[in-house]
Amino acid sequence: MGIPTLNDAPWQETLKISETTSLSWENFIGDQLDHIRSKEPFLQAWAHLDAEGALLRARQIDHIPTQNGFPLLGMPIGIKDIFDLKGFPTRAGIDAWTDLPALADAPLVARLKQAGAIVLGKTVTTPLACFDPPPTRNPWNTSHTPGGSSSGSAVALAASQVAGALGSQTGGSLCRPASYCGVCAMKPTFGLLPTGGMLPVCTELDHPGPMARNLEDLSLLFEVLTGQTRNHQNNKRPAPKNCDFQNGSEPTLKLGIPLGIFVTETAGPLRDFFLCHIRRLGLTGILFEDVELPPDFASLFMAHYTLMARGAFLTHKDRFEKEPHMFPPKVSGLILDGEKLHSKEIDEARLIAFRLMQKLIRLIDQQDAWILPGFHEFPPGTESTGVPRFHAPWSFLGWPEISFGVEVATNGLPLALQVVGRPHGDSALLKIARRLSQILGRPKLPPNI
Repeated sequence: MGIPTLNDAPWQETLKISETTSLSWENFIGDQLDHIRSKEPFLQAWAHLDAEGALLRARQIDHIPTQNGFPLLGMPIGIKDIFDLKGFPTRAGIDAWTDLPALADAPLVARLKQAGAIVLGKTVTTPLACFDPPPTRNPWNTSHTPGGSSSGSAVALAASQVAGALGSQTGGSLCRPASYCGVCAMKPTFGLLPTGGMLPVCTELDHPGPMARNLEDLSLLFEVLTGQTRNHQNNKRPAPKNCDFQNGSEPTLKLGIPLGIFVTETAGPLRDFFLCHIRRLGLTGILFEDVELPPDFASLFMAHYTLMARGAFLTHKDRFEKEPHMFPPKVSGLILDGEKLHSKEIDEARLIAFRLMQKLIRLIDQQDAWILPGFHEFPPGTESTGVPRFHAPWSFLGWPEISFGVEVATNGLPLALQVVGRPHGDSALLKIARRLSQILGRPKLPPNI
């Protein structure tokens, strides 16, 4: 099937190699584009491929004398097709949605470009970033879904077509496809990243976020997107809240394991894998304690759907009234549900969020973070994008969440974990995820890709 030209190392290692070799960025990006074209017929990860623009940018980078000030120099990036990319229409998974090209880049896209990234184009999203499945296929097994709605971004990463990607999550649309495809994604704290130039689903729940093949690159993308400065030679970050350093050793972590649905709804084999990972981590001195969730925790699922449905209705009501045929079945159902809601139901959903936030923040304050399986069932077939059951709570609460692949199951599909942290503890959560990944490892590239 051919060997991908993009290796599996963190991007900073690629940059170091480029400094000591005669690497041509134009040739590198040309090889990536050829690789994409060869796999696109059966993966279908791309909505628009900007080969001309990507090669032009690569030629410009070839003439940059130093990488200083460009932390993402040369990094091939995919942009989910709900973000504006100058010169291309934002069709959001519906071909007839618009033919008008965006006049400017979304702010997050602009930040990636300013950091030296090379945008290869726009990746496939489920229609309007909701529930109807896309044509995209999981590269580990094309009879399975890659998840949604950041489907194309996750697949392009797993297939070594890009080193980074931009996605979004309203329910589980960053972390679920990342888990299904064995890559990494981060849903930051709500409101941390700007949503300008991004087609909304629900402004109360939408979270843009980075995706990458490894947690080192995920951290790098997060820092660029948030406008943080970084010294790669001496990168010191604050330790997680409850960590104690002894003789310069790694801090002692205390991780909570949420019970309730995260136990009862996890399929048996996945639960076994999860407990195996916990045992391996425990052997390194990481501490774990069970977390009893409040009895009303499950009420957040309906409250989340209520807010999402109302948001989708408010976003699309005018066009839905004029052109209902434009909307696929599941999006239509979501909008119609949102139309029927009364203000009392909306207020109650927001009240549930507030009450649960107060209860859960007291629980997570006892640990550095929570750890749980990346998904509760293996990805289904292509008729569905899966269920965001284990990710929607953190979208509803607005807490940071990181998913990352750890190994491959006996059925040939990747296994993943996720960690969840307190609001605005994003950088500490990334540090925790990176430590866990260093212990557990991560899956190699999918076969035949």
